Amino acid sequence: MTREELEKRFADVLADADLPRPRLNAHVAVRGRFYEADCLWAGQHLIVELDGRAAHGTRRAFESDRERDRLLQSDGWRVVRITWRQLHDDAAAVVADLERMLRTGSGPPTL
Repeated sequence: MTREELEKRFADVLADADLPRPRLNAHVAVRGRFYEADCLWAGQHLIVELDGRAAHGTRRAFESDRERDRLLQSDGWRVVRITWRQLHDDAAAVVADLERMLRTGSGPPTL
């Protein structure tokens, strides 16, 4: 699964659900470091990372991903990781979760 195939599948899922399109491969600065977010909704402080096993399956990638998520989250970003299997086998649940996250914006949900 290539990055382009995963991004295309994600774009198709968003379009089918009539969800807003994110900025793709957008740069985010956190504490003097720059990261490229696969999908970014800046107004909602939401980043979606599309994770293929080939690129994220190594020990080094695993550690790097967790460090990156921690830094982004400590700076107020919500980071969600979505896999090909989730997009392919459970797109409805992915869409429902994204709808909720996009609706709730950057603040905590109300109970």
